Amino acid sequence: MSRSDQKLLTRERITRAAGRTFRKSGFSGSGVDGLAKAAGVTSGAFYVHFSSKADAFREVISIG
Repeated sequence: MSRSDQKLLTRERITRAAGRTFRKSGFSGSGVDGLAKAAGVTSGAFYVHFSSKADAFREVISIG
């Protein structure tokens, strides 16, 4: 698997986990650390893919 494929899979994993977390806890009840933990990545890895919790939220909303 190429590095770009791995990066894409990690972003998708974060996005799916963020969607589940936002549905369960709401935007205000979710933090970057919790989103990262739900995805099985570090907070630093989260920030490689998203600039903020709001950025991740916008992506979750855009994919429905």
